[in-house]
Amino acid sequence: MQVETEVTEAWINLRIEGMENDAQYIVTRNDSIIYKNKASSSHIMVHDINLKPDHDYIYRAYAEMNHIISDVGEISCATMDSSFFHRPSLIIAGYGMPIITGL
Repeated sequence: MQVETEVTEAWINLRIEGMENDAQYIVTRNDSIIYKNKASSSHIMVHDINLKPDHDYIYRAYAEMNHIISDVGEISCATMDSSFFHRPSLIIAGYGMPIITGL
């Protein structure tokens, strides 16, 4: 998972290895679900809007299939007072589940 932030927006990019058609891919911001859907591609981009400037956020991503949840990956980022981009990376690996890795 890779996150790019601006003043009030974030783009969360996921690359999925071993994608399962029946799995739901879920992204949360500070424990609120902002994306939950089946993937039609091995790349998913989630655009998170209306964020607070100069504020810290924690994003988590995981896959869920047959009530089994993959390991949860977590990444922190902060929105900025200007249009500065912040690009941390994260790997999410599941046991017997699809693997979501940084781009």
